[in-house]
Amino acid sequence: MLLALWILPALITALACLFIYLEMVKHGADAARTQRWRDRFVPVLFFGIAISFVFYAVLARIEEDIAPLQANHTTSVPLPGRTLFVRHPRLIRADAIATTPPELVVWLKRDASAAPLTVTVELSSSSTLIFTDETGAPVVPPLTLTDDGDLRPQRLGMRFLEDDTGDLTTIEVAVRDTTGQSASGTIRIAHETQSAFCWRAFKNRFFGDAGVGLAIASAVFGVGWQVRNERRQTRQAQQSERIREIRDLFDRDLVEWHLAAETLKKEARRNWEDPARSELDKTLDNQRAQLTGVAMKEQVICLLRDAAEYYRAGDGRRLNAVLDLLKLAHPGVFRDVDKPLPLPAVDWQSVETTLRICAALLHYFQMDAREFIVAVLEMLASLPGDQKGRQYLVQAIRLPGNVSEDIREVTKLAFTDPRIRQRLVDQLPLTYKWPLFTPHSTNIVRSEPISDWLETNELSVNPFDPEELQSCREFWERIALPRNQQPAIIQARTPVVGNRFDCWIAALALSNELRKPTERCMPAPVALSDFDPATHGDMAHFIGRAAGERRCAALAQQPGLLLWLPEDEQVLLAEWMLWIGGSLPALRRLLRNNGLQDDVSGQIVLHRLNGLLSHAAPTTPDARTMLEWLTIRPPGIERTHLIVIDDVGDDRARQFARLIPDLQRAGIGCTLFTASAYPGGFGQSGSIRLRWSEQELLSLLDSAVAVSRGPVQHLLDLVELSDPSADEEGFVMDILKHARGSFARSLTIFRRALAHHLAVYLDQNDPAYRFLNENDFIAAVFDIR
Repeated sequence: MLLALWILPALITALACLFIYLEMVKHGADAARTQRWRDRFVPVLFFGIAISFVFYAVLARIEEDIAPLQANHTTSVPLPGRTLFVRHPRLIRADAIATTPPELVVWLKRDASAAPLTVTVELSSSSTLIFTDETGAPVVPPLTLTDDGDLRPQRLGMRFLEDDTGDLTTIEVAVRDTTGQSASGTIRIAHETQSAFCWRAFKNRFFGDAGVGLAIASAVFGVGWQVRNERRQTRQAQQSERIREIRDLFDRDLVEWHLAAETLKKEARRNWEDPARSELDKTLDNQRAQLTGVAMKEQVICLLRDAAEYYRAGDGRRLNAVLDLLKLAHPGVFRDVDKPLPLPAVDWQSVETTLRICAALLHYFQMDAREFIVAVLEMLASLPGDQKGRQYLVQAIRLPGNVSEDIREVTKLAFTDPRIRQRLVDQLPLTYKWPLFTPHSTNIVRSEPISDWLETNELSVNPFDPEELQSCREFWERIALPRNQQPAIIQARTPVVGNRFDCWIAALALSNELRKPTERCMPAPVALSDFDPATHGDMAHFIGRAAGERRCAALAQQPGLLLWLPEDEQVLLAEWMLWIGGSLPALRRLLRNNGLQDDVSGQIVLHRLNGLLSHAAPTTPDARTMLEWLTIRPPGIERTHLIVIDDVGDDRARQFARLIPDLQRAGIGCTLFTASAYPGGFGQSGSIRLRWSEQELLSLLDSAVAVSRGPVQHLLDLVELSDPSADEEGFVMDILKHARGSFARSLTIFRRALAHHLAVYLDQNDPAYRFLNENDFIAAVFDIR
C-alpha cells in the first residue's frame, strides 16, 4: 500500500505533463495557442514536483513513526501447563548491528492450574553468532528458567561474528521441562539488504528532513517560472505589436519604416524573444523582397525628392535611410561606391565621394535624382571660397578633362542649373557662345586652268572666288568691319549700303564683333532671301521666326539660355520655341538636330520644356507678343541686335525698314545691310556706305589666302614683280585703290588678274607660272574701269 502511495504523485504529474504535450500537438498550427501551452509545461511540472515533495515528506515521516510498532515480534513455544515466549526483532537494520545489537527477550508463563517446574531452553542459529547477557558477557546455552509464578524475562544479546549474515537468520528454540515434556519452535529474523538500507537512508534524509524545503523551493521556482512566462508573453505581445506597426509603416512611410526596422533589429539582437525575433526577420525579409518590385521601385525613386530636403536640413539619418532604400530596391546603384555620403564634405576625398555618389544616382535615375544632386552641389557651391569642397567643384567644372566621365556629367548639371551657377558666378561668370552665321553654301565650279594653278600653289580654296570664300567657315571667323566705320555700324540707325557680297562680309563681321563676351550682346543675323510671304506671312513673323531659329540653335548648345532665365521669361521663351517647332515632339527633334546632347544638360532642358509646354498649343503670335519674344535676354546680356542682310535687292528691305522704329523702341538693335540706298524709301537719310581701307582690304585678302590651307599664308606670296627691288606691297596697295573700298571689287580685280595670268602662262613648269605680276594687275584694272 505504501509503495502505491509513493508512485501516485509522480504518476499524476506525468499525466498532467502528457496532457499539456497533447494539447501542444493538437494546436500545432496555431502558434500562439501552442506557445501558451508550452509556457504552462514547466510551471505544471514544478508544481507537481513540489506537491510530490510534500507528500513524500509526510509519507516518510509516517513510515518512521510506525516503524517501532512493527519492529518486534513474539514467538511462542507451548508446553503442557505453560508457554515459552521469545520476543525478537522482525528486521535487523544494517546500521543497528554495530550501534545497537539486536536482542532476544525470553520468559516463561505458567498456567494457573499447573505446578511450578524448571525449564531448559536450547537455542541454535543458522548464522555464526553468540548470545550475551545484559553485561555483554557471552552466555552459553542452555538457559534454565524457573516457573515459580513470577515473570522473570531474560535478555540475550545477539553478536554476529560475520559481516555477511545473509538475508535471513533462523534460530531454532528447543524447550524441555523436568518432567521430560519438550517442544520446539523457529524464529526467523530478516536482515536489511544494502539496497533497502540505501533507500531508507535516502527517504529519511531527502524526503524526511529536506522534503518540505525542496517542496517550497520547487513551488517558488514554479511560481517564478510562471511569472517569467507571463512577463515573457507580455514582452512577446508587445514585440508582436511593434512588428504589426512596422508592417503598417511599410505601406505609409518607407523612410520611417527603414529607421524603425533598423532600431528593432538592434533591439531584437539584445533582448527579444526568439519567436518574435524570427517573426521580425521574416517580416523584414518579405518587405525587402517587395522593394524590388516595379511599383515599389518607383516609390523609392520618388524618395529622392525628399532626400534633397533632408540634405538641406542636415538630417543625416533620414538621408542615409533613403540611400539605403535605394540600395535595397536597386542593388546596382552604388556598386562602385562603397562609402557612405559624407555630411558635410570637408576635404578633397569626401568631396570626391560625394560627387561619385551623385554621379551614380544621376546615371541610374536621371531627372528623378536632379533635385537631390542640386541640393548637394548647392551646398558645396555655398561654401566659402577657401573651402576644399567649393574649390574642387569649381576646378571640376573648369577642367572637365581632369575628372572621370561620370563626375563630368555631375559638373554639367552644376554648370547648367541656375541655383548652383548663381552661387559660383564670382568664379564662373555667365558667358555665352553664339553660333557662327554663315551664308548658304553654293555649288563651286572651277575651270581647269584655275584648278591647275591652285594645285601648283598647293591651295585648297580659291582665295579670289566669293563663292568659295562664302562656303569657307574659317574665312568668316577672320573677317572684320572697316575700322573707322565700326562704331557707326554697330550703333547704326540707318541702312548700311554696299556691294551685295560686301554686305555679307560686313554683316558677318558685325556678328563676329557682337559675339565677343565683352559686348554683352546677342546677335541675330537674318538673310532677307529666306523671306517667303506665302510661308511666313508678313515681315514681322519672318523676323520672329528667323531670330527664333537662331535662338533654338543656341539653346541646343547652351541650355542655360532657358534655364538661367526668370520664371516668366522661361514661359515666354518656351512658347516662342513651341511656335518655331510647331509641336512639342517637333521641337524636341529640332533641338536634337541642332546639336542638343543626350546628356544631363539636354535632359534638363527637355524636362523643363515638358513642364512648361505640357498643356500649351502653338498659336500665331501678334506683333506685341513677337516683340516680347525678341526682348528675352539671358542674364548678363544687355541687348539683342538684329543683323539683317538684304541679299535680294527687292522690296523686302523696305518692308523690314518699316519695323525698325518699333524694334528700336523695344530696345532691340537693328542693322540693315542693303545693296542699294533706295533714296527716300526708308524714311531715313544718311545711310552708311561700306568702305574698307586699302590696308584692311589687304588684310582680308591675306585671310582669304591663309584659309586655303597651303604653304602660302599671305597675298604677297602669290605676287612677284619683274623688278626684284620694287615694293610689292606698295604696288598691291595702289592696285587696291581701284577697288574703291569694296572687298568684292578687290576680289574681282585679283580674279581677272589671275585669268589674264593663266592666259599668258600656260606652262606649269615655268617659274613665273605660280606668281601674279604687274602686267596681270594692269590688265585687270583696265578691264574694270
